Amino acid sequence: MYTYMGQIFKEVRKARHISLKTAAGKDFSYSMLSRFENQEADLSASKLLIALDHIHMDLSEFSYLIKGYQPDDSSRLQMEIYQALAKGDLEQLKHMYHTEVKAYKESDQQVDSFVRALTIKGSMLVLDDTIRITKEETDFLSDYLFRVEMWGQYELSLFTEVAPLLSLELYYRYAREALVKTDHFQKRPIVRNQLQTILLNGFFKAMEEASMSKATYFKQRLEDFSFLLHEAYLKIIYLFALGCFTCLTKDKKEGEKQMADAVNTLKLLDYVESARYYEEQMRKWLEKFA
Repeated sequence: MYTYMGQIFKEVRKARHISLKTAAGKDFSYSMLSRFENQEADLSASKLLIALDHIHMDLSEFSYLIKGYQPDDSSRLQMEIYQALAKGDLEQLKHMYHTEVKAYKESDQQVDSFVRALTIKGSMLVLDDTIRITKEETDFLSDYLFRVEMWGQYELSLFTEVAPLLSLELYYRYAREALVKTDHFQKRPIVRNQLQTILLNGFFKAMEEASMSKATYFKQRLEDFSFLLHEAYLKIIYLFALGCFTCLTKDKKEGEKQMADAVNTLKLLDYVESARYYEEQMRKWLEKFA
């Protein structure tokens, strides 16, 4: 697939009416770029990044094009999981899980296989609430996440997928680790959203277990992040969570109003499934506080 990198670069450059000279800039010769476009020579990573910047293209966009508009391995796995969940096919998920565990054990403990196995197992909990994480899996997750010094989308996605299997104490430890180890990437919108989602889920989890110290921690970290205009959906869910928190700590009636306002906002914006889900959650929370 990478044979055509130069050709694809050329197509994008021409589509944007940018000359070879402009694309190369003052950093290297445009003849070198021309040879790359005509598949006569490779371009170093540093020069490619410069050239992409000059044609106003993000590296992730370019990667998507050279892969032929195909999703990456992680996206493909998620697609298979969602399809199985949509059909309620627990046996398919179990088969996928055991296949990855077998691959891990037979391939000199290939880390990626075990990560995929954990991702699948986290989703199995949706269809079977008796699913539990094993000691081997807990040890692997702990060793892997605490060993990695710089977390990105890959590690955050792994944590998010496995989160339903974790105890509150483990979730709390990993969430704190995530905040420290993603400091290089926290200005990236996708990473911000992943962290906000992790903190929101932790906030709910702590309140469900009536751990006010941990609930307060997650609440404070969410306030540190704040919510930008394009993160309005997450802000609505945060307002719902604050309603739960108000019920726990102050005034049940005021908390109920906050939750109802959040649900009504979801309805107003036509987020039908989300509104239905949080309306049901509100009913459960009010029963819990009765």
